[in-house]
Amino acid sequence: MMGIYTPATLAGRAKQPYINGEIHAAQFTLSRETVMSDVMNDRQKGEERKYQMDQELEFKAEARRNKLLGQWLAGEFGMGPAETEEYAKEVVIADLDEPGIEDVMRKVMADIEAKGSDVSEDAVRAKISELNAVAIQQIQDEG
Repeated sequence: MMGIYTPATLAGRAKQPYINGEIHAAQFTLSRETVMSDVMNDRQKGEERKYQMDQELEFKAEARRNKLLGQWLAGEFGMGPAETEEYAKEVVIADLDEPGIEDVMRKVMADIEAKGSDVSEDAVRAKISELNAVAIQQIQDEG
């Protein structure tokens, strides 16, 4: 039964926090350290989740960018649809060698030279910058 609790009605209850008009701090108060610790732990977990999501987005965007780069270069090389998809996969895999874009640059520049194409390194780097924005937008549109 719910009712109005007054100091008089609570006085006989041993486990009630309100006895003889006083609230017992030991029963009611969380230590400031406990509250701050919980807040900091929640904040840290949130930051870890955000970092993990950011890393996943970055990885997906780089893989998508490299696929788009491979497709663009395959078009420059005059490849057909099946060859284009295979080449795009090769470019994506090339990025797994080391952090950054330089492993991809080495691969595509060697391929450009082998194909006798006139695509310059500056043109490839400009295309990478352009495709990076496209890849991020595509992934955000999918999510």
